[in-house]
Amino acid sequence: MKKIKWGILGPGRIAEKLAVAIQQSENAELYAVGSRSLDKAANFAKRFGASQSYSSYEELCSDDKLDVIYIATPHSYHCEHSMLAMKHGRNVLCEKPFALDAGEAQKMIQCAKDNNVFLMEAMWSRLLPGMKKVQELLAANAIGPIKMMSADFCFTSSPEDKPRLFEPALGGGALLDVGIYPLTLACSFFGFPKSIEAEADLTDKGVDATSTYFLNFANGAKAELYSSVVKESPGQAIIEGEEGTLTIHAKAWTLQKITLKNGVEKTFDTSYEGSDYLLQVEEVNQCLRQGLKESSVNSFEWTMNMMQLMDDLRDIMGVNYKTGTKA
Repeated sequence: MKKIKWGILGPGRIAEKLAVAIQQSENAELYAVGSRSLDKAANFAKRFGASQSYSSYEELCSDDKLDVIYIATPHSYHCEHSMLAMKHGRNVLCEKPFALDAGEAQKMIQCAKDNNVFLMEAMWSRLLPGMKKVQELLAANAIGPIKMMSADFCFTSSPEDKPRLFEPALGGGALLDVGIYPLTLACSFFGFPKSIEAEADLTDKGVDATSTYFLNFANGAKAELYSSVVKESPGQAIIEGEEGTLTIHAKAWTLQKITLKNGVEKTFDTSYEGSDYLLQVEEVNQCLRQGLKESSVNSFEWTMNMMQLMDDLRDIMGVNYKTGTKA
């Protein structure tokens, strides 16, 4: 069977993880790399076995041999670069967060429909076996009615170390970069919340260095989620029910080890072979072979709901990417 030919637009650190996943897939090959620097594109292509390298994004998107392009540029360019690829007739996997806000996300989805191409957000956690296991346990009422979920994703950085994370114009801050992961866990388990609150420590430039999100769900569950780009945290998730607990061990967003306590204790090994990103590469490959224009897992509806939720949280926190000022 012919392999799906992948291109990478923006050969940075995150693109390296996707390139490894493509190498691990029996159904895909990395065919082309595009960068504003030909040397950077060529070096990346050589490292990961791509036959073509381009010195502009336009050239990459114009290559008719490509089946799909992965958008790996900073958050603030996701909309522009995804639409560039789609207007050239290319299918697109766009790195998370899908866009800066719900308005951009809607434009991207409409562009995909107008050009009859596939589009998906690269929220790989939703495709992991551990995600399905937790959903199965909750559906089986393994810990009784849900009371509370807590989860966090934090790491230490600085403006000198990772300047992108501290620039409003680039969609900096904890929410879009890592807060999206505990939000994804909670909303994958309980649906999207009926009400929210949030608080944040903002930098001098007005992005959230640290942020906490409080969600209330229709089933009565609550969630307290925490993210930061300036401090460390355990990186686990705990779901408390009236009859027990589920612990998703660190790194919770990879869902590789889950412990159920409900009178007895049982641990599930939900680890997987290969890159964290391999299953999302296979999801795209399968969708393209089936002629689908969106994934049933990372659907347009899911992405739009998540983008709107993050917009609402950001409004409460007083983060404005366009002005960069504290509300």
